[in-house]
Amino acid sequence: MSALLSGIHLRLWNGFSDRATRCMRAMSFLRQGKIAYAQETHDPSHHVAIKLIVTDSDEHRILQFLHSQGMEVLKENCLVPVLDILSNGPFSFVNVRWSNVVEFPRRGPIRNVIRIMHSLLRALAFLHENNILHRDIKPENALVSHFADDGATYRDHSVRKRLQWSNELIYCLFDFDISMMLPADTDRARCRLSYKLAWDGSGYQPDDTMQGEFDYDPFAYDVGMLGRVLCVDYQHLAPQIPMLAPFLDRMVTRNIPLRFNAAQALQFFEAFLPEISEEVLDSVYYEKTKASDYEWDRWEGLPPDFIKKWEDYREPPVPFSTTVLRWIYSFERMTYILPVNNDDADINERIAFWDSPTTLEWFLRRGYTLYVRNELTDQPWYSEPLLGCEHSSEMQHPYPHYGTDEGSETPLPRKQGKIAYAQETHDPSHHVAIKLIVTDSEEHRILRFLQSQGMEAVKENCLIPVLDILSNGPFSFNARWGSVVYFPKRGPIRSVICIMHSLLKALAFLHENNILHRDIKPDNVLVSHFADDATTYMDDSVRKRLQWSNDLIYCLFDFDISMMLPADTNRARCRLSYKLAWDGSGYQPDDTTQGEFDYNPFAYDVGMLGRVLCVDYQHLAPQIPMLAPFLDRMVTRNIPLRFNAAQALQFFEAFLPEISEEVLDSVYYEKTKASDYEWDRWEGLPPDFIKKWEDYREPPVPFSTTVLRWLFSFERMPYILPVDIKLENVLVSHFADDTDDYVSNSVRKQLQWSDQLSYCLFDFDISIMLPEDTDRAKCRLPYRLSWHGSGWQPNDTLQGEFDYNPFAYDVGTLGRVLCLTYPHLLPRIPMFAPFLDKMVTRTVALRFSAEEALAFFEKILPEIPEEVMNIECPEYQGVSDYETDRWEGLAPEFIKKWENYREPPIPFATTVLRRLCSFDRMRYIVSAVRLFFFRISLVPVQIGLFPQ
Repeated sequence: MSALLSGIHLRLWNGFSDRATRCMRAMSFLRQGKIAYAQETHDPSHHVAIKLIVTDSDEHRILQFLHSQGMEVLKENCLVPVLDILSNGPFSFVNVRWSNVVEFPRRGPIRNVIRIMHSLLRALAFLHENNILHRDIKPENALVSHFADDGATYRDHSVRKRLQWSNELIYCLFDFDISMMLPADTDRARCRLSYKLAWDGSGYQPDDTMQGEFDYDPFAYDVGMLGRVLCVDYQHLAPQIPMLAPFLDRMVTRNIPLRFNAAQALQFFEAFLPEISEEVLDSVYYEKTKASDYEWDRWEGLPPDFIKKWEDYREPPVPFSTTVLRWIYSFERMTYILPVNNDDADINERIAFWDSPTTLEWFLRRGYTLYVRNELTDQPWYSEPLLGCEHSSEMQHPYPHYGTDEGSETPLPRKQGKIAYAQETHDPSHHVAIKLIVTDSEEHRILRFLQSQGMEAVKENCLIPVLDILSNGPFSFNARWGSVVYFPKRGPIRSVICIMHSLLKALAFLHENNILHRDIKPDNVLVSHFADDATTYMDDSVRKRLQWSNDLIYCLFDFDISMMLPADTNRARCRLSYKLAWDGSGYQPDDTTQGEFDYNPFAYDVGMLGRVLCVDYQHLAPQIPMLAPFLDRMVTRNIPLRFNAAQALQFFEAFLPEISEEVLDSVYYEKTKASDYEWDRWEGLPPDFIKKWEDYREPPVPFSTTVLRWLFSFERMPYILPVDIKLENVLVSHFADDTDDYVSNSVRKQLQWSDQLSYCLFDFDISIMLPEDTDRAKCRLPYRLSWHGSGWQPNDTLQGEFDYNPFAYDVGTLGRVLCLTYPHLLPRIPMFAPFLDKMVTRTVALRFSAEEALAFFEKILPEIPEEVMNIECPEYQGVSDYETDRWEGLAPEFIKKWENYREPPIPFATTVLRRLCSFDRMRYIVSAVRLFFFRISLVPVQIGLFPQ
């Protein structure tokens, strides 16, 4: 790093001379993980900011572009001056250190406000002209050409005040963390992005996607965001500068086609600038004195003739229907429910990419001729080979059989946005599939690995043959094989056995190399034959012939969500978070549907493949009895007994020779009744066979498991059931071999009784570190965050609350852990009753804070007699809820003394609310109703982290 930053002197803590301000000056360096400050060694008066960025990210590309423009262009267009980008450094760039809080000092001249507005408009116009979306415009992302020690608040800074009034400050836009640089040929008027991307960034987003839109214009969105920033801060100046009314209305209008683009906004602003009188420019800028929304009426009090002149620019009131949509959309789930998928729009955009001359030429130079779209068809995604080639039913691995029924001249459709088809230019009979992948992703690494294994290894292990990965582009190539492997129907059972064998070999090879597939399903299996896509393969004569002649081979593909784990991974002990089990197809086993908090992903892959084979082929057990123990052992709920991939393959290959030729050559009929993967595969098998393999037979699902699965089926339960204050997250200062269960460990017992053990809390996976100045008493978070973590949560959000105090929630969680673990100690230590009641009380305002709980506990500690402390603590056998009566059996005078600490019974209204909220949808509805009445009430309760 020191060589990398030659010429730059990092301003670390010891570099400050003034001890009084040393701490405050260091704050900026210490608070920011991605930004540090430095001085140029040859001229220490030049201070710079160094920011860590990800190489080849959009931010990196944007900063490279800005750096290439030169200082004069950046200054002219009010963008952050990028001094340098370290080409061999740890993802760093350097820019001049400017300062934020551009609104300070207060009560500067209006001229300064106009300059800020003008600068932001120029910056956005320049970015959009170069197809750069900022996506996070807010006051904090504007810089000013003056900085002082970080201890300075700038609120009354005399130097900056002087620079304000002398009009010497300049302003620029910065921070491209979530910005995007679109291709040079992007049509800005037609560009659309998914509505979910509109959620990123600041709190200044316009309402372009708040009525349930499924996509949005990101350039118009940037303009609306800047418009909202200007409205919130400066719209109250309209009486002094009337032209702000039409200007701002046109920047934030709900009618997107009428909204200014960035260039029009700048042009309009510069047109009325000369009309602002010097008197107004030199007057003092006062902040607005009343809260205003960006849709506040900016025309109020303006002259009638002015309003008449500019009435076409005036934004009409929000229609009632829009208000209703926004209200509905404000509910948590509605943001996902309201948008309607626009597949046609996606298809058209994808077609435009693959059909663009640039793309066609790019692939042609690399030896591939893309299929061309047939303009005569009524399906926009249909394409067909450009180069003529003969149909050939012969296969030369990795290239498949290419043949179809005679007389078919239907074009081949290209229906997927990430996949296109092409031909090798030098041999048009070689058809390939090209897939767009993310560079350096897991999928990219896995495909690289498969390519490195060579064609023979890939063929032997029934995996997709990867022909090429373009090193300078995010594309992978494989020979084009066919899908719908189960067509034509009524092929030989031999073909079914081949499919099963192929998938088992593929999974065993992947697992041997620590690759998790995670999405095994019939749609992710390919076969070595394809034809025109108009062929459904249902009765394709060529494929039928290949089926019966046993000439087809099958392979597993699609590594979109696959993972490649380190070479030294212990597959038997590997565990992933339960949430990762939700990804993929609908063939997941039930390994995490009883509330497990982690799972073995290798066993999960085997269970998923087992479920695929069960659903499609378990009805063959009467003809091939060995399928019963084989499939039962693949999907058993007892994970340690489940086959691993290698064992499953070995078991399958062991009974393969036992299948008679008569069975293999018989016709495969689909199952005639719907069956679940837990259907009894042993029904009708010979008793002696069942007796021989009874150890492999999966027992019925226990009632307790059925109940847990039923609970887990409710929407919130997948979060609640998994067991992050909890006993599992407490460590003790002693460990032994992993095979030791500690139940009777003599060393730990000795350490226990000699009081030499110490304990600590750990596991900060879902922890949050809030700012230092957070008011812990007033802090609130959205109710949904209370669902994370262990099963020890208190009931703070189970009555439909829309927010909660996370500090009190932590105390309640710990209280519940103590209540459920140690209630049997109450007769010996009565003070636990008021202590625990005050930790879990439903009246959150009365609940102990963490400090109060500690102080109370330490106060009662000396009162516990040594006799009690030295009694062996029995294991608690009872069943108790944290709201059971902990005062039962205690002395009446003790109860009388501490009655103010006693938790009262649960009110009937609370019981009803909890019952309502236990239903899947009611939890959202009750919360929404409570939030609605809160919003229309006059009670000023703060939602969020900090008071306003």
